[in-house]
Amino acid sequence: MTPIVLAYIGIGLMIALAGIGSAFGVSYGGNASIGAMKKNNEAFGNYIVLSALP
Repeated sequence: MTPIVLAYIGIGLMIALAGIGSAFGVSYGGNASIGAMKKNNEAFGNYIVLSALP
């Protein structure tokens, strides 16, 4: 393999793994916001802002 092919594979892996990690993080944050909103309905706006930050 030429070095340029290995570089493209590395870039592809970097982008894919970053996207997967970001998706997991946003879903965990959203689940936590929904769980907290079940206990305290008055802070709906704050939870929406915290969910939208990422």
